[in-house]
Amino acid sequence: MDLVFRKKWDTNVEKLELLRKDDDTDSELIHWIAKFPYPMYPREYVFVRRRYINKKDRCIVIANYAVTDSADIIPRCEKKYVRVKSYRSIMVVRAHKAFDCKGFDYVLSYYDNPESNIPKYAYNWLINYGGPYYLHQVITIKFY
Repeated sequence: MDLVFRKKWDTNVEKLELLRKDDDTDSELIHWIAKFPYPMYPREYVFVRRRYINKKDRCIVIANYAVTDSADIIPRCEKKYVRVKSYRSIMVVRAHKAFDCKGFDYVLSYYDNPESNIPKYAYNWLINYGGPYYLHQVITIKFY
């Protein structure tokens, strides 16, 4: 949940900032602009990320979902970004032994509507290059 670290390893981040944090609900309001391959415009996400921790079962659930009234929170300032209105992801992480030990399993469920028809060559790029490249970045991250 480290936005600063995400900006270091993810070359597709154009902007990523924490707008608000609520410690009582362990939730954050985040503004994220992600680069998309040419000729598509970058996508702008305004979403809530909430974390649920179950120490007994060694599980963490991280739920993200788009804010439907995002224009009230952060007005669109540039037309070069496409605001994504429909986005959600849920990740469940389960530690093998303990949260502070190496080893975990995870499941990620992700959906968004990029708000455009994706040309076949761009879709092929995402499937054949973008997706595998992103997954490679995730599994080769060096934690400092």
